[in-house]
Amino acid sequence: MINFLLSDNPVAKILRDHVTFKFIPMLNPDGVFVGNYRTCILGQDLNRCWQEKSTHAYPTLAAVKAVTEKISSDKVHL
Repeated sequence: MINFLLSDNPVAKILRDHVTFKFIPMLNPDGVFVGNYRTCILGQDLNRCWQEKSTHAYPTLAAVKAVTEKISSDKVHL
């Protein structure tokens, strides 16, 4: 995606001119470090826990939700 957006493609230029992109490079570095590509270091699938409200149990998700809400111009609550 980043390579496309940085390319000379006319669509990429239009997107760069009209859209602000924010990339989170990796949400789960601790899980990946121990070989878990879908689950965190505790074995929890963060995709399945997205709707959980507990910031203590899922601090990674709470942080991403906070960043998402902060950069969202229309304050979409995910």
